[in-house]
Order: sequence, then structure tokens, then C-alpha cells
Amino acid sequence: MSKPTVNMTNWELFVYEENYSLSGVADDHPHLGKEAYVYQTSGMKSFSFENDVLVFETENTEYICPLKYMSLYPYRGVADEYIEELTHRDENSDSPLDIIIAATAKLSVEEYGEKTFQGDEFLSKIKKLQEKGQAELKKMQEAEKQRLAEIVSKYHEAVYIEMSNIGGGNTLAYNLGGYTGIVKPQIHGGMFQDSVLYMKCARDEDPCALDFRYFPRGFGNSAETYSWSDNIERAVIKNDGADIISFNNTMIQPGETKVFTPEGHGEGLI
Repeated sequence: MSKPTVNMTNWELFVYEENYSLSGVADDHPHLGKEAYVYQTSGMKSFSFENDVLVFETENTEYICPLKYMSLYPYRGVADEYIEELTHRDENSDSPLDIIIAATAKLSVEEYGEKTFQGDEFLSKIKKLQEKGQAELKKMQEAEKQRLAEIVSKYHEAVYIEMSNIGGGNTLAYNLGGYTGIVKPQIHGGMFQDSVLYMKCARDEDPCALDFRYFPRGFGNSAETYSWSDNIERAVIKNDGADIISFNNTMIQPGETKVFTPEGHGEGLI
């Protein structure tokens, strides 16, 4: 049986005690859902590197990692001493993994202006690829924003979420007070229960403000709202995953879309 393939953006390659792993944003992870952040993959089983693309395989998944989509700001939170050590990892190894890790560490060092690596040809190549990759990502993000805006504009005073990653949240689109846009989820760590927040303040160019929050329940397959600003008359929820989910105690089948009121009542299928 072939492994599921996951395309990664804003990715980073790590090594600790000679064990390699990845982090980054997955386009569609089989367990975490779409646009999910992978904090750390399981250990590497094999890899290949061709045409500026790293294919990183774990026991269950194949991750596709183009150099052009590497993180611009890698190794945040990693100790400075270890980052400095990693910058030398390519000196005694010709493995693409170690060469990529050394370049990633150098990007991190340069970010904080500690020093530059102007003579590093591979690092220069990555920077040029990143410029191209960031332009591509911006285009894709704008296209996705437009797609969501077109969908939510069909609903009066509403928010719209395509749910596949309940625990981490998916992008929310809004059509409120004549304004449309998107809000990215935030994770709030509570003492007893984490929650997913969508918060937007009014701005001159878009005076719409909103506050929409839910608790992930169960095993990542259930959401229960606990904050719903007065200007949101309905929440339109599409199950964009492969399994049944529950939203405010109403089951939604894969591919189904249901509309909910602030009182928690579903208005029916779309």
C-alpha cells in the first residue's frame, strides 16, 4: 500500500542525536487535516533529493518539501549554541540532509544579523528559490481568500469554515456588515481546556469586528462554540474531512454543509 503524500510549506528540517524530523504546514495531512501545522514528524525512514525537492519519508507518510517553500525564519526557539553548531554540519558530510540543515541554520543566524554567509553558493540558491516560492505562496493565498469570499458572500451576516482540523482550526471567512474577508485561527491554551479563537478588530479599511470561539471536544472530531459575537447571525460549517464531525452536537457527514444559529440550532443542510 502506498503512503499518503503531503505537500509542505514553511518547512524546517531538524536533527537531534542524529535523528531527523520535519516541521511545517501540511496541505492535507491524513490525520491532522488541511492547512495543519505539523510540529514534528516521526523519525525519518528514507529520503531523496532531486530537482531542489526533498522527499522525506516516515513510517506512514511521504512529505514533499520544495526548497522554495522552506521557512524564511527557521529555528526560532532553538538554542544559539546549537544553531551555530549546525552551521558547520555540511563541512564533514555530503548528505543533502546535512547540507540543507547547515543552510537552514545559516538563515537563522543571518536573520538576527549576527553574521552573513555571502560565499555559500547553496545558501544563495535557497534564497533565490525562496523569493520565487514566496511569490507563488502569496498568489495561492490570494486565490484561496477569493474562493472563500465568494462562498461566504452567499450567506447573510455569516461566517464560514471548512472544517478538517478541529483541534488546530481552519481559516474562517466572514460576510458581516457588507464586508468580507478571512481570519486565521489562534490557539488559546486554557488551564483545563484549549480552545480555538477567531478574533478580528475593526480597522479603517474594514470596520467589521468579530469574535468566534469553540472548544475542540472528543478526539478532534467535535467542536462546541462558547463565544459568538452579536453581529454573526449564522455559522456555515462544511465538513471538509474524511470522517463524521460534530458541531454544537449536530453531526455533519463528510462533504456536507450545515448552517447554525447562535442558539446552537442547525438550520439544515446546504
